[in-house]
Amino acid sequence: MFGEGMHNARCQPMLMLTVLLKITEDGGKYGNGQIIAELDIKPDLWFFDCHFTGDPVMPGCLGLDAMWQLVGFYLGWMADQDVVGHLGQAR
Repeated sequence: MFGEGMHNARCQPMLMLTVLLKITEDGGKYGNGQIIAELDIKPDLWFFDCHFTGDPVMPGCLGLDAMWQLVGFYLGWMADQDVVGHLGQAR
């Protein structure tokens, strides 16, 4: 969807996903679409050095940011799939 080299996006290191595993327009609990992604957690990720020194924890706000990023990817994907018509009118 975002072209070759998307994995080298300039927003690194703030991109909170490593791989997009699944994206559908009709999956999920309510059949309205589903997106599944993963972030590879490594001890050298930038936030571990500054969030609870000596007791590294991933800040909860980054998990929330990951969800917002996925919403953005999903909406872009839906537009690319011609699933979204006029603004505010899905399917």
